[in-house]
Amino acid sequence: MKNKIINALLQLVGITAVGGIIGYAVGKIAGDTLSRVDKPNIILFLITGVIAFVLHIVVHEAGHLFFGLLSGYKFISFRVFDFKIMKDEN
Repeated sequence: MKNKIINALLQLVGITAVGGIIGYAVGKIAGDTLSRVDKPNIILFLITGVIAFVLHIVVHEAGHLFFGLLSGYKFISFRVFDFKIMKDEN
């Protein structure tokens, strides 16, 4: 039981570290790019925000699919908003 808790905590720390590194890198790139712009383009911010939101949902749901398959669940469908991929019986 103790090993399971330690393993889960190490996984959580590892996932958090990877997310932090990726977030820092993307923020650094975006910050450097924005610092070279005289005035920010609000339309570009809105479009980027919508794309980031949709991408976040797709990656989140793909994580459910991936870890569900790892834990033994069968793939039936993958759905994001109205977009749906269903398993064909053939």
